Amino acid sequence: MICFKGNQLGSHLEFENQGNILYDLGHTERLDGILFCGAFISHLISPQQKKDFCDRYQLPVVSIGQALDGIPSLLVDNAKGIQEAMAHLIEIHNRRRIVYLKGPEGEMHGEQRCAGYRQNLQEYGIALDPRWIVPMPGEAAMEWTQRCQLSTYRLLDETGLQPGRDYDAILAYNDEVALQGLGILLERTHKTNRAVILWVCKSRDLTGRGRNDQRTAR
Repeated sequence: MICFKGNQLGSHLEFENQGNILYDLGHTERLDGILFCGAFISHLISPQQKKDFCDRYQLPVVSIGQALDGIPSLLVDNAKGIQEAMAHLIEIHNRRRIVYLKGPEGEMHGEQRCAGYRQNLQEYGIALDPRWIVPMPGEAAMEWTQRCQLSTYRLLDETGLQPGRDYDAILAYNDEVALQGLGILLERTHKTNRAVILWVCKSRDLTGRGRNDQRTAR
């Protein structure tokens, strides 16, 4: 197995596009198939552009995380992942004021997880405070790590929510948002010392195996 660690396809950042020259190395007789991690590298381009990207290799392709026409795909069950995360927070840790750090507007997995978050609050009889859903700030052209950090900065600096009083848990839409947010929260211990902050990032593939599972509690 050979891993070509490129960047986001269609990125507006010049240095990311330069790194994508690695994908050209896939045109080699040494390969007999390709695993396309489209959920991680292609949310900036259209479905047709994704399919065109895969078709250019003229090799058997399996898409991981996104369904593409004419290409076998391994999908994740975002609804099940959110259901398990919410059940863990509510039933095990008795958290009922849960902030959700949402992904980019329109990003498939983020939208599905946000819908699952809303549905599970309703199923547990928890009234949603609209401020609990914190959209990811920034433009698509912004570096990804910075956008993930801005989600937590928005929660702390712009929503007016106070930890402990207005929320007692944070659910991040993916592991990168959780990791970046945890670092910021640790830097601001004096502002969050009344709250127990628990991150749960978990999705499941359709075989039932857990993916992107990380929990950090304070």
